[in-house]
Amino acid sequence: MCACAQFWRYQHYFLPLWDWGVNKMVCLGLGSFKNVQENGGPFLDTKENHSYRDVIRNNTLLAEFNARPVDRHDALQAMLRHVAAIEMASMLKFCASKRGIEHELIKYYFKKLTAIKSLSGAGGVVDEKVAKKLGKMPITAGYAGDEDLTDVPVYLCDVEYTDGDKVALGRLAGIFEMAHLPPVKVVDAVELEGGCLVDDHTLVYAVDPDFSVGKILGGNKPAVMIWKDRAVDVEG
Repeated sequence: MCACAQFWRYQHYFLPLWDWGVNKMVCLGLGSFKNVQENGGPFLDTKENHSYRDVIRNNTLLAEFNARPVDRHDALQAMLRHVAAIEMASMLKFCASKRGIEHELIKYYFKKLTAIKSLSGAGGVVDEKVAKKLGKMPITAGYAGDEDLTDVPVYLCDVEYTDGDKVALGRLAGIFEMAHLPPVKVVDAVELEGGCLVDDHTLVYAVDPDFSVGKILGGNKPAVMIWKDRAVDVEG
């Protein structure tokens, strides 16, 4: 939960409009959803269930959650890390808008999130009612035809993604495109090794110290890294 708040402080240095800016995100080892419970699951020291929304909106729960050690297998952390990746990609897009954020872009971003939030209960199927509602809202994505907006695609890579994870994230990518949210794609580690995707315009978001970040970078130096691994020489 700290990632987005900290990112707000520095994201203006990395906007896609700058020659050195970020135009893609590569996320490594954010965690599988296989342990996720529908209601979010209990905190480690209680039997009480808390939803993801509870954690975000309750300062006490938020402080307790942020005090947890970073764990790739923590179900709640895995869910919120993926949310954080989408949030950061959205920040870069909206804050880099040539029109500025005063044109209600953020307002419609949240309206679209609200419109699709019920799709999880419907198996991720976009019905005619939701599609019609989304169609009435203005374009809030560059790939949807607004030249003032630069979308930052999010590439997700985790060797622990199950087939179910890949299906869910693939379905999510289709829904996101319809709702003009950041493009999302699951990629295999082989596609990333040697720096195929990582370059000096990439934001690398890695969590697990055991993930082979150095091998993925392939000697390239991304524009930004959110990384916990202190055992590896980043300069090298």
